[in-house]
Amino acid sequence: MEKVTKEQRAEAYRQANATNALEGLHMTPEGLALQQKVIDGEWTHEELRAYRLKRTQARNAEKRTRRP
Repeated sequence: MEKVTKEQRAEAYRQANATNALEGLHMTPEGLALQQKVIDGEWTHEELRAYRLKRTQARNAEKRTRRP
């Protein structure tokens, strides 16, 4: 299996972000910073997905506890 280069990761995210922008979805500064961690090799894509899932689950749990 070939190793994906930093340039390839950056281009993949650039294309994904451009496609999303065409649909009116724009990345937040936080989201771009997280993508940069993957591009720089600090995190794997799987680690990013796990982080986002955990964060979403925590936010959803917090919303459930705030309901009157």
